Amino acid sequence: MAQTGIGVTYHISAAEPATHDQTGFEALTWTEFSDVTAMGTVQGATNGSTSYTPMGTGIEHPIKTTLNYGEINPSAPYDSSDAGQELFISGNDGAERDTVFSHKITLQDGTVFYNTGQIFSAPVEAADASSVVMVTGNVKFNNATVTV
Repeated sequence: MAQTGIGVTYHISAAEPATHDQTGFEALTWTEFSDVTAMGTVQGATNGSTSYTPMGTGIEHPIKTTLNYGEINPSAPYDSSDAGQELFISGNDGAERDTVFSHKITLQDGTVFYNTGQIFSAPVEAADASSVVMVTGNVKFNNATVTV
């Protein structure tokens, strides 16, 4: 069934699960990052590549190299009273700067994507007089996504 982004929610936890599976993630305490307006790609790893080309054939032979578990870019209207946004911002340059956070993204149909990763940016932007002040972040995942 096709889905839209309506109903998607994003929660974070300033802890890693004891086990990288459904049970481990469900045992965590979650805080909602409210009013998310965009997330980016929420699941899917990408492989790096290199290649070699034998001079005798001229045919390129690609080889998989590094594995990147992806990243998300959550954004929302900035709300200094939102506990999830403040926790997220603290993961960038505050008290939780070096913390590996757990991330929970729930889709419209109830599918949940869990992952872990650090917060690499969380700027608050006031672009101009007719724009909403936004917080837009970047999270880089360091494990495979657990889908429930």
